[in-house]
Amino acid sequence: KCLGDQFALIEATVTLALVLRRFEFEFPEGGRGYEGDASAKDHPVGMRTGATIHTRNGLWMNVKERDI
Repeated sequence: KCLGDQFALIEATVTLALVLRRFEFEFPEGGRGYEGDASAKDHPVGMRTGATIHTRNGLWMNVKERDI
């Protein structure tokens, strides 16, 4: 276990909170999520596995800055 593990986890949490506070995220198809079996080859996102789970084709989203 690394001495910086806990610091890195806290730093990632704070960074995610700041990004989510400043920006809005939505799927490009009218704000709906993708439906169907993500492991199917023709799914727009797709899923592949290894040591961790990854998207096959990325996860495209529209990002808009919030008015804060």
